[in-house]
This record gives sequence, C-alpha cells and structure tokens, in this order.
Amino acid sequence: YLEKTHAYYTKTQVPLIEKLFNELLRHRPAGGRNLVLLKKFFLEYKKELLEHLEREEKTTFPYIKKVYRLFHTTHPSGKDKRALSKYSMHVYEEEHYDVDEKLYDLKNILIKYVHGTNMQSVYHEVIFELFRLEKDIQDHTRIENNILLPLVAEMEDTLFYPEEHSRRTVGKKALATSDPHPLQPDRQPDAGGGEKKFKITAAPSETRANHGLTSRELAVLQLVGCGMLNKQIADKLEISQHTVISHRKNITRKLQIKTVAGLTIYALINGLISPRNIT
Repeated sequence: YLEKTHAYYTKTQVPLIEKLFNELLRHRPAGGRNLVLLKKFFLEYKKELLEHLEREEKTTFPYIKKVYRLFHTTHPSGKDKRALSKYSMHVYEEEHYDVDEKLYDLKNILIKYVHGTNMQSVYHEVIFELFRLEKDIQDHTRIENNILLPLVAEMEDTLFYPEEHSRRTVGKKALATSDPHPLQPDRQPDAGGGEKKFKITAAPSETRANHGLTSRELAVLQLVGCGMLNKQIADKLEISQHTVISHRKNITRKLQIKTVAGLTIYALINGLISPRNIT
C-alpha cells in the first residue's frame, strides 16, 4: 500500500498540482508575483518530498522486506542477521520526519493571503488538491509511524535480542491485566447519562491589521524571513532568546504557518521584506 501511494504522489498528484499552478501563472492574474513565489515554494516542497520517498524506497522498504523474510525463516543464520546490522527501525525513526508541514503552510497562505485571481475555478482546484494531498500524506505517515514501525521493530527484537524480547513480553502480559487507563481522570456523566464534554470557547477576535501580529512580532517575523537564527534575532532586538521563541510561537499560532520557508513567503507577499533582504 505504501509503495503504491508513493507512485500515486510522484506520477499523479504532485504533477497535477504543478500543472494547475502553471495554468494560473500562464494567465497572469492580479497577484501573479505572489503566485510565482508560491510556485517556487511548491517546487522546493516537491524536491523535499521526492527525496524523502526515494530514501524510503531505496533503503527502508528493502530492509523491511529482508527483516520480514528472515523473521519467517525457521533457523536464521548469524550471517543473515549481520547483513541487516547496518540499518534498523531506530535509524529510520531518527531520520523520519513529517513531510506535510510545508504543504500545510502553502495551503494556508493561498487561502488567507493570496487574493484577486481571475481564474477562481483553477485557484479553488489547486487548494482542493493541496488539501487532498495533505490528507493523504497524513494518513500515509500515520500508517508508517503507528503500524509499520512498531511491527518491524517487534520483528527486530525477536531476531536480534530474543532474551530481552521475551522479558518485555512477560511484562506486557502483566500490564495487560492491570487498569488499561491508569492515568486518565474519571469521566463524569452529564445529566443525559453521557460523558461530560469539554466546552470549547471561541478565541476573542483580533485586529485584522497585520493579521493580529504585534509590532514586536512583526519585527521578529521580518528577521526570521531574512534568515536570522533565534540568537541573532535576540541580539538584534536586544531581547532574550526565550522571548524570541515565545514571539515565534505566537506568530505561528496567529498566522497558522509552521515553517521558516512559509513565514518567508508570507513576509514577501505582504511587503515586510524584499528578496534582497534574504540571506
């Protein structure tokens, strides 16, 4: 399934989104410069995604298939085990990262901050396909993290650390007889007999100017867009690194943009920095 989704991303979904961006750019709508920036952002994301998928296809998936075959071998030899010693699911876990954050930023920037296109149907189609790709990749990542990784790690433990694995298995069986939710607070039924639900209140409305950012947050955003690190920003603004981190968290929350690349695009689109400011 994972291999098939890789093929779907590379041969169908990503080329479709790139084609839609090109169609928007060909007609040069109002805000065309912004679309050029976003197309460049998407191409950077495409490069990162393809490298991620290629690494899994050339290294991770072949390793998993070898572990699976060895796990189902009656008496695996020491030589066969040593052949797999250069890689492990621990290495995979260290290398693995979510590849949907830039996609999330691209989608949000398009929806919130790019206006005036005279090709609404294509514009909406781009956003729809970005939503769909983001959802697919999130599902893909959940399957890798929650099913594939623990399953193969269990096979590795059985093959390479049989004694430790048997001790852990005994411990798991003992835990299975205890309270399955020992750390969860008691849930009180409501008047209707169901579980008491938490009430979520809407956040107070923020000023629309600069999308709710304070002057200090705007200054931090400009310096982030220029390529500065937290310490450099702190020195420049004469504030602590802790304060810089706090401002950056507020910026991410207010703009719903998570990556430095996404924040840079936002700053460019809104005239907070110019391309020559970027280092």
